[in-house]
Amino acid sequence: MNSASGFGKPTSKEACFKLRILPECHAEMMFYVHESSVEVSGMGRVEIIDGEAVVTKIYLLEQENGPSSTDIDPDALAKLMYESREDKGALNFWWHSHVNMPVFWSG
Repeated sequence: MNSASGFGKPTSKEACFKLRILPECHAEMMFYVHESSVEVSGMGRVEIIDGEAVVTKIYLLEQENGPSSTDIDPDALAKLMYESREDKGALNFWWHSHVNMPVFWSG
């Protein structure tokens, strides 16, 4: 399979995409993950810096959490979208933990 379907190396016609997470953003996400006994999720801002997509800010929002699911409160997300509308970058990074589960495709 090719990378367009999520597996394997990209073909010559496919672009490679690299996402870098700033160390302080990674540390913040890991703090939230390690402090929770259930799955947790949040959002983040991505900026293009020197041609590279970089996660520059992490947000933890009100949410309903379970052992294998997380639902961000729509009102909290709408509030974040409005309050951060002037911030640099795009609010298009969704992250979540898998708590005590192995890594697998999420959707």
